[in-house]
Amino acid sequence: MKTNELRLGNYVTDKSGFTMYVVGIYEDTVLLNFKGNEGDVWEVKEEELKGVVLDTELLIKSGFKRQVTGIGWDKYSKDGIDLSLAPLSNGSYVPVYHVNGEMVHIKYLHQLQNLFWCLSGKELEINL
Repeated sequence: MKTNELRLGNYVTDKSGFTMYVVGIYEDTVLLNFKGNEGDVWEVKEEELKGVVLDTELLIKSGFKRQVTGIGWDKYSKDGIDLSLAPLSNGSYVPVYHVNGEMVHIKYLHQLQNLFWCLSGKELEINL
């Protein structure tokens, strides 16, 4: 993951897999914090950053509501923003956003946060 993909408030994990949010962004490092922390923030190198894999549980924790479409692709909506769950051959699903007839895969939570902000002008509140 590159630091230029991130915004303040994006959720990521460090190499240990602990989920934190971005409080500072530099050329090749970020500063991370977590709710309830009253101490120092963590400085993490770009190569140690990982995205939080987006799944249906995180969509729901982010306030998206599930709508069954009847065509095999469930839709999740919030504030006029619709994501579809594209079925994969291994039986799992990946969230996609449709734009200009193309499917854009939204694999990580920070991508959803950035997309939501771009489309709505609001931060995506997540109940982790």
